[in-house]
Amino acid sequence: MLSCPQVGDFSVSLKAPGRNKHFRVHVEGALYCIGQRKFPTLDQLVAHYQRAPIYTNKQGEKLYLVRPLPRAD
Repeated sequence: MLSCPQVGDFSVSLKAPGRNKHFRVHVEGALYCIGQRKFPTLDQLVAHYQRAPIYTNKQGEKLYLVRPLPRAD
């Protein structure tokens, strides 16, 4: 079950085999937090997960952020 997001929180969504994955990014003061990791900017968070997996399943499959999709306004 997902909890209601707090004002100022973000989410990272990515297309994964079988279904999309969503990760909550919450703001703590001036830091953007995803799981136990904390980043001073959203750009640094994204850059990190382009190099390191944002998700690894039990079979060892790793998912990385690849490219942003344009936001539909």
